[in-house]
Amino acid sequence: MHNVYYHIEKVVVAGSYYLCRGAFLIAVLWALVTPLSASTTTILHDFGSTTNDGIEGNSQMIQGTDGSFYGTTEGGGTANKGTVFKITAGGTMTILHNFGDGSVSNDGYYPWAGVILGTDGNFYGTTYDGGLGAGTVFKMTYAGTVTILHRFALGGGTTEPANPESALLQGTDGNFYGSSVAGGSAGLGTVYKVTPAGVVTVLHHFNDGSVSFDGFEPVGGLVQLSNGFMYGTAAAGGMNGDGVIYDVTSGGTYNIIHQFNGGSEGNLPVGTLVLGTDGKFYGTCLGGGTGGYGSIFRLSLIPFTYTTLVSGTSSSAVSSFWGGLIKGTDGNLYGTGEGGGNGTAFKMTYAGSVTVLHTFGTISNDGINPDPRMVQGTDGNFYGMTPDGGPGGYPNGKGVIYKIVP
Repeated sequence: MHNVYYHIEKVVVAGSYYLCRGAFLIAVLWALVTPLSASTTTILHDFGSTTNDGIEGNSQMIQGTDGSFYGTTEGGGTANKGTVFKITAGGTMTILHNFGDGSVSNDGYYPWAGVILGTDGNFYGTTYDGGLGAGTVFKMTYAGTVTILHRFALGGGTTEPANPESALLQGTDGNFYGSSVAGGSAGLGTVYKVTPAGVVTVLHHFNDGSVSFDGFEPVGGLVQLSNGFMYGTAAAGGMNGDGVIYDVTSGGTYNIIHQFNGGSEGNLPVGTLVLGTDGKFYGTCLGGGTGGYGSIFRLSLIPFTYTTLVSGTSSSAVSSFWGGLIKGTDGNLYGTGEGGGNGTAFKMTYAGSVTVLHTFGTISNDGINPDPRMVQGTDGNFYGMTPDGGPGGYPNGKGVIYKIVP
């Protein structure tokens, strides 16, 4: 199984920064943090609690048109290579597909990124590994019928994408766009396009020399604006070695918008950006900040202006923002982090004032380390997963699905 980025440290391998599992939890101070006792958290499902259940939910779930939530687990299932599942708001779990079980030839395994709902009513997603050695792109119906659109090849001089960790984006042109942390001509990641028929085109090869200090290892996904440009982050590389924010067109024109400095701005931007109601981007850094332990930032457009909203020190109770932020229907931003001992879920205003919704590990069989982004349901509640915790605790717990009533 590939490295699961629960905790992170920066290491140098052949002159390149790589993200890997670390043995420590980075603690990040949040400014203006206040408790919100009115929130109620319920555990809907304990992963691993049923036969052939999925385990280690590392992705953001989405809500289907039927009101149920759909997501992936990196492990578990009949072949222990991951699953696609649906779960109702009441907690009824159904496994829709078991990767690697032989029902679909070379369907890949370890679906890190989750699924999205396409305009045709089908789900689309990727696997991190398997296929022809470097992952797959798949389509799935509501009933769980899986079709492989593309199998990424590994080795043999190929410059294909490899090991995608971010969710796909369906562009306004109907094609799907994503990033991969490996592959490409330099082996350090790509931005790619895949048509509904499965034809893949690499739009940018990270660190290939075509754009100076372009970064590499894009863990986060893409966001598209009405102007057609897509925006994303690379977790490492760039002028200072601390990551970049970029834009890219469907034709492959790639530009650097911001170079992280690793100091007050933060570094390791592994989450996906979110466009606020004010027309500005908001995102998170796993490290850096004025205290060296992470940041939340705003990026204004035209001109591009970077502002650090929240920054912390080692004494903080809230930290380590893997998935980035989401936009709530109440006009606030919501996110999760691994700090506070076992992690927290929080609300943040556009000015950077943070309110804790839930501290994980404080209720029976609670999950911990809430890496993925939450999703807000049509009922106004927030739903999410943790890759750890549950009845077995840590490290034996396999994760949970939770609901937060704010």
